[in-house]
Parts: sequence; C-alpha cells; structure tokens
Amino acid sequence: MCIRDRFMIDRLKEHSKKYKAGIKFKEEELVKYTEIGEEEEFVFHFFGLGWKKAIREIYAIKDNKKDRSLRPKIHSSMVKLQRNRKTTSLTRFGKTIRIQYNPPNAKIIRKEYEIVD
Repeated sequence: MCIRDRFMIDRLKEHSKKYKAGIKFKEEELVKYTEIGEEEEFVFHFFGLGWKKAIREIYAIKDNKKDRSLRPKIHSSMVKLQRNRKTTSLTRFGKTIRIQYNPPNAKIIRKEYEIVD
C-alpha cells in the first residue's frame, strides 16, 4: 500500500463522514502502510514518453477553466519520492538504475506550486 491507497482511504473517509457511514480506521496502523519513507524502495517502469506529442501540462482550474493566476497543487508524495534514496527505474534490459524522481512536467512549473496532502 502506498500513495494510491492513501488517496483511496482518504476518499473513503470523506464519503464516510459525508454520508454518516461510520467507517473508522486505526490511524497508527494506517501510517505503517501508507507513509513513504526515505529508505523505502520504489521502482519506476519508464520507457520514454511513448505516443504522446507533448508532456502533460500541470495547471490550476477555476470554474472548469485553466487559471494561470492560481498555483497548481502538487501532492506531497512527489516531494517524498524526490527525497527517497532508493528510487530506481527498470531498464529495458531488466536492470534497475538509481534515479532521482523529478517529473518533467513538474520541473517546467519551477516550484510554482502548492504542496498538499
């Protein structure tokens, strides 16, 4: 369990509260399975940008339209992955190489974003 699971658990909590479903979690247990540590291993499978014609743009939306006056929100997991010491990428030849996670679309906005959980 990790980033995706934490997101889904947070959504479940929101819906449980909204619809008074009464779902409860033991937070101290959840942290064990959903936090990203600096020593945790992550392997990315990246083989190029594929068929895309351009890198996916990051931007804020207001009233269902791009709004360049607002800073986009980036999940804190990106920063945690950037600091992680054991992030690797799987090569086409089956080997893993150490990488620093730094998505090109996040680099483009040059830290002009807000970090959220």
